[in-house]
Amino acid sequence: MIQWRSDGLSPRSQYVLSDAQLNDLLLHTVDLRDRIILELFVFCGLRLMEAASLEIARIDFDNKMIQVVGKGQKIRNVPAPGFLLDKLRKYLGRRVKGYAFTGRDGRDHLTDRAVQAVVKAAGERINFKQTCPGLYFLNPHTLRHTCARRMKGAGFDYEEIARFLGHNSIAKVAMMYGTKTFKEVQEKADNSLFNLRIG
Repeated sequence: MIQWRSDGLSPRSQYVLSDAQLNDLLLHTVDLRDRIILELFVFCGLRLMEAASLEIARIDFDNKMIQVVGKGQKIRNVPAPGFLLDKLRKYLGRRVKGYAFTGRDGRDHLTDRAVQAVVKAAGERINFKQTCPGLYFLNPHTLRHTCARRMKGAGFDYEEIARFLGHNSIAKVAMMYGTKTFKEVQEKADNSLFNLRIG
């Protein structure tokens, strides 16, 4: 049963960006690398560690797919939009092996902290206010959660969302992303329940 908060939002579905906020976020990136990192969260629903350690050899440009090494070293194939892959191809140039995002100080790939800093800075550029208790800035998980909610809104079923995001449990996906916001319920009621014309 959904427990409604006093502000009208359900507990699991409130911490997402609107399409307007996503557009603003992506339009205000400082460079190509940062734009790609943000798009990996927004459109592919990657986890923080999955984006940080993305290997070039696992990017399939021809089939528009990224092979992701997830939790427990489990591998899954994630569809990727052509516009994101075009940016990746441009960013990588002639590089064909190693990690997509190299780190500083001789590190093979970006650290999780470095990727978090990219997302945090992007949120600060658009003055994003994090509403999740205990969090004070935009983080990769909020973008991943936003991806899942957008998938649900686009008509993906829970099995498809679970496979896309690398979740083992469809029931867990339904619990995490299946709740409705008060606004969604209100709009549905306005459109289909409250429109009875009497007399």
